Amino acid sequence: MSEPVTPVTPVTPATRNTLESPTEGTPKPKAGGWSKVLIGVLALLIGVIAGAAGFYLIALTPRANLAEQIEAKTAEIESFQAQLDSLKVTIEQTSKLSPEHEAILTALLDTEEGILDEIIPLGTEVGGKWQVQSMDDVYFLGNDLLFIRMDDGHILAAALLRIHDAANPRNWRVLWADYE
Repeated sequence: MSEPVTPVTPVTPATRNTLESPTEGTPKPKAGGWSKVLIGVLALLIGVIAGAAGFYLIALTPRANLAEQIEAKTAEIESFQAQLDSLKVTIEQTSKLSPEHEAILTALLDTEEGILDEIIPLGTEVGGKWQVQSMDDVYFLGNDLLFIRMDDGHILAAALLRIHDAANPRNWRVLWADYE
């Protein structure tokens, strides 16, 4: 005896998701589940190896050259510091006025004595007196030459003087004088 044959419905795209489909009841296994995990692990491993190789290559760069550069720059800074110290001594020595220069400045800056009116023949405006405002207006040009800027309260003037005797301003000689 033969068994009864049940008709099989052919599976077509239109009948694939119907209830009569024979594969509907059995779940399909997901393709590539373990392979995705393995690919992720391999990618992580490759990244770690590449990072380690990069750090290794950075560590191989010559650091001795850097140390030599630092030593050279330190020596250069020390050299500059020595030059600066010697310049400070020179500035301190030149900023100190000699007794002759101090006497000249004292005579020029003393407005009560009015020595400039006596030795500079420029005249003044409206009864003013020639005076040097500060020591910045006095320039020592050599052993016995002096350039001064002065004013009488109204006009500016300048003079070039020859100083024979610093202690006696009345012996100073005017080489040139002019006003604006």
